[in-house]
Amino acid sequence: MRRIDYEKNLVLNTSRNSRIAYLFSGIVCTVIGIYINIPAITSNYFSESYILLAIGIGQIMLAYVAPHIFPNDERSEKIVGRAMYINYFVLFIMLFVLYSLISSDIWILSGVQLLIIIFSVMVISIPATMIIYTKKY
Repeated sequence: MRRIDYEKNLVLNTSRNSRIAYLFSGIVCTVIGIYINIPAITSNYFSESYILLAIGIGQIMLAYVAPHIFPNDERSEKIVGRAMYINYFVLFIMLFVLYSLISSDIWILSGVQLLIIIFSVMVISIPATMIIYTKKY
């Protein structure tokens, strides 16, 4: 009986600590990302520091998801598994859309800019789908 209570408190403390760490790092990255990207946004310029903004938003989303995925039970495995399954399709749809825009000369991007967009969308979409599945399950 005592061991179960100890393990439960340990999981809750780990979840709480990781939630605080995700929230703190997310807020810091988002604020720095906004500060760095203000000139790029106002002058309609593509900046490489959009990655920092995407990481910050992803960390804030993970702060919300952390209590649901850290107990390592059946529900958390289902949430992570379904989110990864959906993100597989998100990746292919995003690649198809980007390929269509680039090949039709609607959008002209360099290879680095393309990788930044793909990375940023994936960093945001994985926790976003986890949030959707935490509401569902």
